[in-house]
Amino acid sequence: MKEILHIRHHFLPLSETFIYKDIINIKNFSINLFCLRRINEKIFPWDNLYQPVFWENFFYRLGRKSATLKRIIKEKAIKLIHCHFGVEGVYGLYYKKEFSLPLVVSFHGFEFFVPFHRKYANPTFYNYCRYYQELIKEGDIFLCVSEATKRDLISLGYPPEKVLTLYLGIDLENLPVKERSSNKAVNIVFVGRLTEKKGILFLIDAFQNIAQKYQEARLIIVGDGELKKKVLKKIKGYRLKEKVIFKGALPNKETLEEMTKADIFILPSYKTADGNQEGTPYTLFEAQGIGLPVISTFHSGIPEIVQDGETGFLVKEKDIKGIEEKLSLLIENPALRREMGEKGREFMKNFSLKKRIEKLEAIYKSLIL
Repeated sequence: MKEILHIRHHFLPLSETFIYKDIINIKNFSINLFCLRRINEKIFPWDNLYQPVFWENFFYRLGRKSATLKRIIKEKAIKLIHCHFGVEGVYGLYYKKEFSLPLVVSFHGFEFFVPFHRKYANPTFYNYCRYYQELIKEGDIFLCVSEATKRDLISLGYPPEKVLTLYLGIDLENLPVKERSSNKAVNIVFVGRLTEKKGILFLIDAFQNIAQKYQEARLIIVGDGELKKKVLKKIKGYRLKEKVIFKGALPNKETLEEMTKADIFILPSYKTADGNQEGTPYTLFEAQGIGLPVISTFHSGIPEIVQDGETGFLVKEKDIKGIEEKLSLLIENPALRREMGEKGREFMKNFSLKKRIEKLEAIYKSLIL
Protein backbone atom coordinates (compact mmCIF):
# COMPACT_ATOMS: atom_id res chain seq x y z
CA MET A 1 0.00 0.00 0.00
CA LYS A 2 1.45 3.37 -1.03
CA GLU A 3 2.32 5.85 1.68
CA ILE A 4 0.79 9.36 1.80
CA LEU A 5 1.91 12.19 4.08
CA HIS A 6 -0.74 14.55 5.45
CA ILE A 7 0.40 17.82 7.03
CA ARG A 8 -1.86 19.60 9.55
CA HIS A 9 0.10 21.81 11.95
CA HIS A 10 -2.52 21.51 14.71
CA PHE A 11 -3.96 18.02 14.90
CA LEU A 12 -6.81 18.34 15.57
CA PRO A 13 -9.24 21.08 16.66
CA LEU A 14 -12.77 19.93 17.53
CA SER A 15 -14.07 22.09 14.68
CA GLU A 16 -12.12 20.06 12.09
CA THR A 17 -13.84 16.70 12.42
CA PHE A 18 -14.16 16.64 8.63
CA ILE A 19 -10.37 16.21 8.29
CA TYR A 20 -10.39 13.23 10.63
CA LYS A 21 -13.29 11.67 8.73
CA ASP A 22 -11.27 11.88 5.53
CA ILE A 23 -8.20 10.30 7.08
CA ILE A 24 -9.93 7.38 8.77
CA ASN A 25 -11.98 6.55 5.67
CA ILE A 26 -9.12 6.42 3.17
CA LYS A 27 -8.58 2.69 2.66
CA ASN A 28 -6.38 2.35 -0.42
CA PHE A 29 -3.44 4.35 0.91
CA SER A 30 -1.48 4.32 4.15
CA ILE A 31 -1.75 7.72 5.85
CA ASN A 32 1.06 9.30 7.86
CA LEU A 33 0.54 12.55 9.75
CA PHE A 34 2.95 15.36 10.54
CA CYS A 35 1.91 18.03 13.04
CA LEU A 36 3.48 20.64 15.27
CA ARG A 37 0.91 20.52 18.05
CA ARG A 38 -1.06 17.45 19.14
CA ILE A 39 -4.48 18.28 20.59
CA ASN A 40 -7.60 16.26 21.43
CA GLU A 41 -5.60 13.06 21.12
CA LYS A 42 -8.25 10.85 22.75
CA ILE A 43 -10.94 12.14 20.41
CA PHE A 44 -8.78 11.93 17.27
CA PRO A 45 -6.38 9.02 17.79
CA TRP A 46 -3.86 8.16 15.08
CA ASP A 47 -0.82 5.88 15.29
CA ASN A 48 1.35 7.08 12.39
CA LEU A 49 1.75 10.61 13.71
CA TYR A 50 5.04 12.47 13.96
CA GLN A 51 6.04 15.69 15.71
CA PRO A 52 9.32 17.62 15.83
CA VAL A 53 10.94 18.42 19.16
CA PHE A 54 10.67 21.96 20.55
CA TRP A 55 13.61 23.66 18.83
CA GLU A 56 13.00 21.81 15.59
CA ASN A 57 9.38 22.96 15.75
CA PHE A 58 10.53 26.56 16.17
CA PHE A 59 12.95 26.51 13.24
CA TYR A 60 10.48 24.65 11.01
CA ARG A 61 7.90 27.41 11.50
CA LEU A 62 10.52 30.00 10.59
CA GLY A 63 12.41 28.27 7.81
CA ARG A 64 10.18 25.30 6.77
CA LYS A 65 12.95 22.78 7.48
CA SER A 66 12.38 19.73 9.72
CA ALA A 67 14.70 16.75 10.19
CA THR A 68 11.72 14.73 11.40
CA LEU A 69 9.71 15.47 8.28
CA LYS A 70 12.67 14.67 6.06
CA ARG A 71 13.22 11.38 7.86
CA ILE A 72 9.55 10.35 7.52
CA ILE A 73 9.58 10.97 3.78
CA LYS A 74 12.70 8.83 3.36
CA GLU A 75 11.89 5.99 5.75
CA LYS A 76 8.25 5.65 4.71
CA ALA A 77 8.96 6.12 1.01
CA ILE A 78 6.25 8.79 0.84
CA LYS A 79 4.63 9.07 -2.58
CA LEU A 80 2.50 12.21 -2.15
CA ILE A 81 2.04 15.13 0.26
CA HIS A 82 -1.40 16.51 1.16
CA CYS A 83 -1.55 19.76 3.15
CA HIS A 84 -4.89 20.59 4.74
CA PHE A 85 -4.77 24.39 4.62
CA GLY A 86 -3.18 26.82 2.20
CA VAL A 87 -0.78 28.26 4.75
CA GLU A 88 0.58 24.75 5.29
CA GLY A 89 0.90 24.26 1.56
CA VAL A 90 4.05 26.38 1.35
CA TYR A 91 5.65 24.10 3.95
CA GLY A 92 4.74 21.01 1.97
CA LEU A 93 6.08 22.80 -1.12
CA TYR A 94 9.60 22.75 0.31
CA TYR A 95 9.55 18.93 0.53
CA LYS A 96 7.77 18.51 -2.78
CA LYS A 97 10.71 20.22 -4.44
CA GLU A 98 13.40 18.43 -2.43
CA PHE A 99 11.98 14.94 -3.04
CA SER A 100 10.13 15.51 -6.36
CA LEU A 101 6.76 14.55 -4.86
CA PRO A 102 3.26 15.52 -6.00
CA LEU A 103 1.58 18.08 -3.73
CA VAL A 104 -2.14 18.43 -2.99
CA VAL A 105 -3.35 21.43 -0.96
CA SER A 106 -6.84 21.88 0.47
CA PHE A 107 -8.27 25.38 0.86
CA HIS A 108 -11.16 26.21 3.20
CA GLY A 109 -11.68 29.96 2.93
CA PHE A 110 -9.74 31.96 5.49
CA GLU A 111 -6.42 31.51 3.65
CA PHE A 112 -7.54 33.60 0.68
CA PHE A 113 -7.30 36.98 2.39
CA VAL A 114 -6.47 36.76 6.11
CA PRO A 115 -2.73 35.99 5.78
CA PHE A 116 -2.26 39.04 3.57
CA HIS A 117 -3.92 41.26 6.21
CA ARG A 118 -1.94 39.64 9.02
CA LYS A 119 1.34 38.92 7.26
CA TYR A 120 3.43 39.63 10.36
CA ALA A 121 1.10 37.95 12.86
CA ASN A 122 3.06 34.68 12.84
CA PRO A 123 5.72 32.84 10.79
CA THR A 124 3.22 30.66 8.92
CA PHE A 125 1.29 33.66 7.59
CA TYR A 126 4.55 35.39 6.67
CA ASN A 127 5.85 32.34 4.83
CA TYR A 128 2.54 31.88 3.01
CA CYS A 129 2.65 35.47 1.75
CA ARG A 130 6.31 35.04 0.80
CA TYR A 131 5.98 31.73 -1.06
CA TYR A 132 2.39 31.52 -2.30
CA GLN A 133 3.39 32.60 -5.83
CA GLU A 134 5.81 29.70 -5.87
CA LEU A 135 3.05 27.42 -4.58
CA ILE A 136 0.84 28.57 -7.47
CA LYS A 137 3.49 27.49 -9.97
CA GLU A 138 4.68 24.28 -8.33
CA GLY A 139 1.60 22.77 -6.62
CA ASP A 140 -0.13 19.95 -8.46
CA ILE A 141 -3.77 20.06 -7.27
CA PHE A 142 -5.59 22.67 -5.20
CA LEU A 143 -8.82 21.45 -3.63
CA CYS A 144 -11.67 23.82 -2.73
CA VAL A 145 -14.78 23.03 -0.70
CA SER A 146 -17.14 25.01 -2.93
CA GLU A 147 -17.40 26.77 -6.28
CA ALA A 148 -17.28 30.08 -4.40
CA THR A 149 -13.94 29.25 -2.77
CA LYS A 150 -12.70 28.00 -6.14
CA ARG A 151 -13.45 31.40 -7.68
CA ASP A 152 -11.66 33.17 -4.82
CA LEU A 153 -8.59 30.99 -5.22
CA ILE A 154 -8.44 31.55 -8.97
CA SER A 155 -8.73 35.31 -8.33
CA LEU A 156 -5.44 35.07 -6.42
CA GLY A 157 -3.74 33.68 -9.51
CA TYR A 158 -4.04 29.92 -8.98
CA PRO A 159 -4.37 28.21 -12.40
CA PRO A 160 -7.97 27.10 -13.11
CA GLU A 161 -6.82 23.77 -14.53
CA LYS A 162 -5.26 22.87 -11.16
CA VAL A 163 -8.15 24.03 -8.97
CA LEU A 164 -10.86 21.44 -8.23
CA THR A 165 -14.05 21.64 -6.18
CA LEU A 166 -14.40 18.72 -3.78
CA TYR A 167 -17.30 19.20 -1.37
CA LEU A 168 -17.06 17.92 2.18
CA GLY A 169 -18.81 14.60 2.72
CA ILE A 170 -21.37 13.41 5.23
CA ASP A 171 -21.96 9.83 6.35
CA LEU A 172 -25.75 9.75 6.71
CA GLU A 173 -25.85 6.09 7.74
CA ASN A 174 -23.88 6.82 10.89
CA LEU A 175 -25.56 10.12 11.68
CA PRO A 176 -28.34 10.34 14.30
CA VAL A 177 -31.78 11.55 13.21
CA LYS A 178 -33.74 14.42 14.73
CA GLU A 179 -35.85 13.42 17.73
CA ARG A 180 -39.46 14.53 17.13
CA SER A 181 -41.47 15.40 20.22
CA SER A 182 -44.64 17.24 21.22
CA ASN A 183 -42.71 19.41 23.66
CA LYS A 184 -43.77 23.05 23.37
CA ALA A 185 -40.22 24.32 23.88
CA VAL A 186 -38.42 25.32 20.68
CA ASN A 187 -34.66 24.83 20.93
CA ILE A 188 -32.46 26.81 18.57
CA VAL A 189 -28.89 25.52 18.41
CA PHE A 190 -25.72 27.29 17.31
CA VAL A 191 -22.60 25.15 16.85
CA GLY A 192 -19.28 26.75 15.98
CA ARG A 193 -16.16 28.42 17.21
CA LEU A 194 -16.89 31.69 18.98
CA THR A 195 -15.11 33.80 16.40
CA GLU A 196 -16.23 36.91 14.55
CA LYS A 197 -16.99 35.27 11.19
CA LYS A 198 -19.49 32.86 12.77
CA GLY A 199 -21.82 35.78 13.56
CA ILE A 200 -22.49 34.73 17.15
CA LEU A 201 -22.81 38.31 18.46
CA PHE A 202 -25.38 39.19 15.78
CA LEU A 203 -27.28 36.03 16.66
CA ILE A 204 -27.55 37.07 20.31
CA ASP A 205 -28.72 40.54 19.25
CA ALA A 206 -31.47 38.89 17.20
CA PHE A 207 -32.38 36.35 19.86
CA GLN A 208 -33.01 38.93 22.56
CA ASN A 209 -36.10 40.06 20.62
CA ILE A 210 -37.12 36.46 19.90
CA ALA A 211 -36.84 35.62 23.61
CA GLN A 212 -39.27 38.41 24.49
CA LYS A 213 -41.72 37.40 21.78
CA TYR A 214 -41.67 33.61 22.31
CA GLN A 215 -41.55 32.29 25.86
CA GLU A 216 -40.94 28.76 24.55
CA ALA A 217 -37.76 29.70 22.63
CA ARG A 218 -34.35 28.62 23.93
CA LEU A 219 -30.91 29.20 22.42
CA ILE A 220 -28.23 26.53 22.94
CA ILE A 221 -24.65 27.59 22.17
CA VAL A 222 -22.08 24.86 21.55
CA GLY A 223 -18.56 26.17 21.05
CA ASP A 224 -15.67 28.11 22.50
CA GLY A 225 -13.26 30.74 21.27
CA GLU A 226 -11.88 34.24 21.63
CA LEU A 227 -15.34 35.87 21.79
CA LYS A 228 -16.49 33.82 24.78
CA LYS A 229 -16.27 36.72 27.24
CA LYS A 230 -18.14 39.05 24.88
CA VAL A 231 -20.80 36.39 24.30
CA LEU A 232 -21.37 35.85 28.02
CA LYS A 233 -21.37 39.61 28.65
CA LYS A 234 -24.03 40.13 25.95
CA ILE A 235 -26.17 37.32 27.35
CA LYS A 236 -25.96 38.91 30.80
CA GLY A 237 -26.63 42.42 29.45
CA TYR A 238 -29.78 41.27 27.69
CA ARG A 239 -30.84 39.31 30.80
CA LEU A 240 -31.00 36.10 28.80
CA LYS A 241 -29.36 33.76 31.30
CA GLU A 242 -32.60 31.80 31.66
CA LYS A 243 -33.10 31.58 27.89
CA VAL A 244 -29.56 30.87 26.65
CA ILE A 245 -27.79 27.64 27.54
CA PHE A 246 -24.04 27.85 27.06
CA LYS A 247 -22.50 24.39 26.59
CA GLY A 248 -18.95 25.33 25.60
CA ALA A 249 -16.91 23.17 23.22
CA LEU A 250 -18.05 19.55 23.01
CA PRO A 251 -16.72 16.44 21.23
CA ASN A 252 -18.52 15.63 17.99
CA LYS A 253 -20.65 12.83 19.48
CA GLU A 254 -22.02 15.08 22.23
CA THR A 255 -22.49 17.93 19.77
CA LEU A 256 -24.61 15.72 17.53
CA GLU A 257 -26.69 14.72 20.55
CA GLU A 258 -27.40 18.39 21.26
CA MET A 259 -28.37 18.90 17.63
CA THR A 260 -30.83 15.98 17.63
CA LYS A 261 -32.63 17.56 20.60
CA ALA A 262 -32.89 20.91 18.84
CA ASP A 263 -35.62 22.17 16.52
CA ILE A 264 -33.71 24.76 14.47
CA PHE A 265 -30.03 25.11 13.58
CA ILE A 266 -28.55 28.56 13.02
CA LEU A 267 -25.19 29.83 11.75
CA PRO A 268 -25.19 33.51 10.67
CA SER A 269 -21.69 33.60 9.16
CA TYR A 270 -20.22 36.66 7.44
CA LYS A 271 -16.99 37.93 5.91
CA THR A 272 -14.95 40.01 8.37
CA ALA A 273 -13.05 43.21 7.62
CA ASP A 274 -9.74 41.34 7.29
CA GLY A 275 -11.22 38.88 4.79
CA ASN A 276 -11.83 35.96 7.14
CA GLN A 277 -14.65 33.83 5.77
CA GLU A 278 -16.16 30.37 5.71
CA GLY A 279 -15.77 27.69 3.10
CA THR A 280 -18.69 25.32 3.61
CA PRO A 281 -19.21 24.93 7.39
CA TYR A 282 -19.39 21.24 8.24
CA THR A 283 -22.04 21.86 10.89
CA LEU A 284 -24.48 22.77 8.11
CA PHE A 285 -23.95 19.34 6.56
CA GLU A 286 -24.49 17.69 9.94
CA ALA A 287 -27.56 19.74 10.86
CA GLN A 288 -29.33 19.02 7.56
CA GLY A 289 -28.22 15.38 7.69
CA ILE A 290 -29.80 15.06 11.13
CA GLY A 291 -33.03 16.54 9.81
CA LEU A 292 -32.99 20.10 11.14
CA PRO A 293 -34.15 23.17 9.22
CA VAL A 294 -31.26 25.64 9.09
CA ILE A 295 -30.89 29.39 9.05
CA SER A 296 -27.67 30.76 7.61
CA THR A 297 -26.43 33.49 5.27
CA PHE A 298 -25.69 34.25 1.64
CA HIS A 299 -21.98 33.85 2.33
CA SER A 300 -19.13 32.09 0.53
CA GLY A 301 -20.10 28.48 -0.34
CA ILE A 302 -23.11 28.28 1.99
CA PRO A 303 -25.74 28.79 -0.77
CA GLU A 304 -24.29 25.70 -2.48
CA ILE A 305 -25.02 23.44 0.49
CA VAL A 306 -28.27 24.98 1.81
CA GLN A 307 -31.30 25.27 -0.46
CA ASP A 308 -32.90 28.60 0.45
CA GLY A 309 -36.61 28.14 1.07
CA GLU A 310 -36.34 24.35 0.82
CA THR A 311 -33.93 22.96 3.43
CA GLY A 312 -33.72 26.20 5.36
CA PHE A 313 -33.48 29.96 5.00
CA LEU A 314 -30.61 32.20 4.01
CA VAL A 315 -30.43 35.88 4.94
CA LYS A 316 -28.00 38.66 4.14
CA GLU A 317 -24.83 38.88 6.22
CA LYS A 318 -25.25 40.77 9.54
CA ASP A 319 -29.02 40.98 8.94
CA ILE A 320 -30.41 40.92 12.48
CA LYS A 321 -33.97 41.63 11.37
CA GLY A 322 -33.74 38.89 8.73
CA ILE A 323 -32.60 36.40 11.36
CA GLU A 324 -35.52 37.39 13.60
CA GLU A 325 -38.03 37.01 10.76
CA LYS A 326 -36.85 33.53 9.77
CA LEU A 327 -36.63 32.35 13.38
CA SER A 328 -40.19 33.60 13.98
CA LEU A 329 -41.44 31.80 10.88
CA LEU A 330 -39.93 28.48 11.96
CA ILE A 331 -40.92 28.83 15.61
CA GLU A 332 -44.56 29.41 14.61
CA ASN A 333 -44.65 26.58 12.05
CA PRO A 334 -43.72 23.11 13.40
CA ALA A 335 -44.93 21.49 10.15
CA LEU A 336 -42.56 23.69 8.14
CA ARG A 337 -39.68 22.73 10.43
CA ARG A 338 -40.42 19.07 9.85
CA GLU A 339 -40.79 19.50 6.07
CA MET A 340 -37.54 21.43 5.72
CA GLY A 341 -35.73 18.97 7.97
CA GLU A 342 -36.82 16.04 5.81
CA LYS A 343 -35.79 17.84 2.63
CA GLY A 344 -32.44 18.69 4.18
CA ARG A 345 -31.67 15.08 5.00
CA GLU A 346 -32.62 14.08 1.46
CA PHE A 347 -30.47 16.88 -0.01
CA MET A 348 -27.44 15.73 1.94
CA LYS A 349 -27.43 12.49 -0.05
CA ASN A 350 -25.73 14.59 -2.73
CA PHE A 351 -22.73 15.03 -0.43
CA SER A 352 -21.81 11.43 0.32
CA LEU A 353 -18.62 10.92 2.32
CA LYS A 354 -18.04 7.66 0.45
CA LYS A 355 -18.12 9.47 -2.91
CA ARG A 356 -15.81 12.19 -1.60
CA ILE A 357 -13.25 9.61 -0.49
CA GLU A 358 -13.48 7.84 -3.84
CA LYS A 359 -12.78 11.13 -5.63
CA LEU A 360 -9.92 11.99 -3.27
CA GLU A 361 -8.30 8.59 -3.77
CA ALA A 362 -8.72 8.95 -7.52
CA ILE A 363 -6.84 12.28 -7.34
CA TYR A 364 -4.02 10.61 -5.41
CA LYS A 365 -3.80 7.78 -7.96
CA SER A 366 -3.69 10.23 -10.88
CA LEU A 367 -0.68 11.99 -9.37
CA ILE A 368 1.35 8.98 -8.25
CA LEU A 369 3.31 7.48 -11.14
